[in-house]
Amino acid sequence: DHHDDDLDGDHDGDHEHLAEHFFEPPLNHEVGDLPAGFPTAMEDHAGIQNGVAFIENCGVPQDIVDFLNKTDSNIEKLDEYFNNHPHYGTFDIAAMLKEMETTWKEHGVCHLDDDHHDDTMDTMPGSMMD
Repeated sequence: DHHDDDLDGDHDGDHEHLAEHFFEPPLNHEVGDLPAGFPTAMEDHAGIQNGVAFIENCGVPQDIVDFLNKTDSNIEKLDEYFNNHPHYGTFDIAAMLKEMETTWKEHGVCHLDDDHHDDTMDTMPGSMMD
């Protein structure tokens, strides 16, 4: 009876799919760890309505926090950082932030649970599924 093998196979598939779908370093929710101008930059560049609230609720990936290093001038370099980044290079960061903000306003969370993945997949703009 080889049913176990099948289960394992499926399980691995799910994991790969998730990893591929979203690269998630630990998130930092401390506005104080970011440059003073960062929340405003998010509002200006990504159309986020409240940068501080977004950081406190949704967090900023720690690698970005490290890159910015509480230095406002580094915000200008983020575009370059994203473009050359193996994981972020393919993302439309502004669209992604906006989507997280919308999800958070509608559902109270920044990322819908993977459990609900299937329900939301169809409605997500620019879904990574194609």
